[in-house]
Amino acid sequence: MTYQESLSILKAHIKTEQILCHSIEVAAVMGALARRLGKDEEKWTTAGLLHDLDYELEKENPENHGKKTIELLNGKITDQEILNAILAHNEKHTGVTRKTDLDFALAASDNIAGLVHATTLVYPDKKIASVKPSSVVKKVKTPSFAAGCNRDLISDIEKIWFIVTRFCRSGNRRNEERRNRNWIINIAKIFVTTHSHKNTREKYDLLFSWQ
Repeated sequence: MTYQESLSILKAHIKTEQILCHSIEVAAVMGALARRLGKDEEKWTTAGLLHDLDYELEKENPENHGKKTIELLNGKITDQEILNAILAHNEKHTGVTRKTDLDFALAASDNIAGLVHATTLVYPDKKIASVKPSSVVKKVKTPSFAAGCNRDLISDIEKIWFIVTRFCRSGNRRNEERRNRNWIINIAKIFVTTHSHKNTREKYDLLFSWQ
C-alpha cells in the first residue's frame, strides 16, 4: 500500500486535526527509521499512519484501541506484520506483545512524536522548527512532562539498534548511556527536520518526500 493510499484511509476515518497531525508525525518518524535501518519504508510508514485509525471511535474505550483498527482495515491491509504492530502498540490492552523491529519502532515512534509535539507547545513561537533535539532529551528525563508519553517504550528503540549494531555493544555504563542519549537525539533530529516547514494540513501531504 502506498503512502497516499494509507493517507486516504486515515482521512476517511480521522477528522480530528490533532490525531491527523499525530498520525502523520508518527509515519514521518517511522519512514526515517526504516531508511536508517534498511527496512521496508512503505510498510513502516503505513503502520505509522494507521496505528490510531480507531481513535475517534474508541477514545473512551482504550481496551478496544487497536482491535477496532484491525476491523476497519479488514480487506485493506493483509500484511500481518503491520496488523500485529498496530495491536502491539497498545500491548497493555490487546495482550499482543512486541516482538519484531516494526513492533518496537512503532511504539517508540508513537511516544517520541507525542513528546516532541508537547515540547513544541512550550516554546514561545510554538513552532517545531524552533525545537532543539537537546530540549527533547531533557523532556525525556522529566517524567512529569507529557506524562502520557511512555519513556520505557521510547527507550525500547535500543532493541532495534542493538540488533543492527551488535559490534558496538559495550559493557561500559557511560558508553551505554551515551548511546541511548544519542538515539533519542537522532530520533528528535529526524522529527524536527521532517517538520521544519509544517504550517498547514495540506503541507503534511508533502512530508513523505523530505530528504
